[in-house]
Amino acid sequence: MWNQAGDKYYKAFVSKSEQHGPAGVPPDEWLAAAKSLRPEFPDDAMRGYRRRLGRLIQSVPRGAEETVPWVHYKMGSGNMVWIPTGCAWFDETGGCVVCDGYGKNPLFSRDPGALDKAIDEALAFWAEDARKALAAGVKHYQIIMTSATVFDDHMFPAASRVKMFKGISKILRAYLDERPGATTYYHFESRLSDYNEGAFAEIRRCIPRPTQLCSSVGIEASSPFVRNVIINKGTSDDIMARLKAVVEMGAREDVGIQGNALLGIPFLTELESMASVVETTMDILDAGCIMAGLMTSNLKKASYIGRYLNEIGHFNPPSIHATVAVMRLLLDRGYGNILPLGFTKTSLVKRFAAGCERCTDKIAHAIDSYLIGVTSEGIPTAEERFRRSDLDCACRQSWLQSITASREPLSDRFESELAEVERKISRLLGGGLETKNPG
Repeated sequence: MWNQAGDKYYKAFVSKSEQHGPAGVPPDEWLAAAKSLRPEFPDDAMRGYRRRLGRLIQSVPRGAEETVPWVHYKMGSGNMVWIPTGCAWFDETGGCVVCDGYGKNPLFSRDPGALDKAIDEALAFWAEDARKALAAGVKHYQIIMTSATVFDDHMFPAASRVKMFKGISKILRAYLDERPGATTYYHFESRLSDYNEGAFAEIRRCIPRPTQLCSSVGIEASSPFVRNVIINKGTSDDIMARLKAVVEMGAREDVGIQGNALLGIPFLTELESMASVVETTMDILDAGCIMAGLMTSNLKKASYIGRYLNEIGHFNPPSIHATVAVMRLLLDRGYGNILPLGFTKTSLVKRFAAGCERCTDKIAHAIDSYLIGVTSEGIPTAEERFRRSDLDCACRQSWLQSITASREPLSDRFESELAEVERKISRLLGGGLETKNPG
């Protein structure tokens, strides 16, 4: 069990060499936070909580920002294109608490040709981006173009998917022809349950070697209660066994897997969320993933459940000091290959993780420099520079005091907090909780 001496989680949170505990948090505080992540509720109570959270999510109206055909983000030294086909969890669980979509994007549901049009526009963007990269002498060129469910035929039809893959392959092949010796990458995403041998074989047929392929999968949290009840993700309790199987399947087609863990989860204290992301990142890398995405949550402008939880005072992005503390703890424990994500500047985000006015920009710049360095210098160099960076600030001490303030365990407070959220959102919506977003 996690709290036994010799267990990897226990070793992560207890270190005799650190005078004040990992990241300045006493070991007993870390262990209490980690233990809180696994409350013991009866099965019928767990099912009831999931139904109530699903009803909450479905009651919140969709925002106009969620119906755009594609979105471009600046990410480190490169770019990312997101095609918001929708949230695949909606039909199964009522939706994910941290997701910004409900069911299939109505833009694509209303017009069968809209997805292919979005793909054409995005491919044109990448063709121009590749020309600029060639002119700039970029040796390592990466395309990140995806949706959350590339291999879900309901969300992303197979013909459109193959069209996208072949279009990307053409751009990358032309890049290699123009710059022999360059390295090309393609990064995509889908749910863990979408993957099988055929999926990896399909993408490798469309995008042959030497282009390197990597898929992101959302794990979010190792704790079944946090993942399946609080986040309402709907994944199996043996998710790490499934992740290992997908890693092995991907390896047979030379496709790497990046597992993503979430920092900043509703209903959790900040320290509980930090403990969760430490555990989850360790599990992701131990499962054989080539990278772990440390996803620091932010507050989007779209009208979805995160915004409503924020309005009633039950959710805020974590402190940027939490991201730094978690990264350094993991690096000190020998867990590298971490990508700190969630700080990409975009008009769709209302608020990011932050510190005070003296340190926020400095830390965000260090994170951005880390992401750029991963591509340009290699991961070990980027990690070492980040580890040595002076990211301390006077506000960090008050942040430490706030996250170690005494709180009841999650098992003792979850029912009352959920009931309070239900009352407040019902009042905010002007009445009862009714489904407004049929899948």
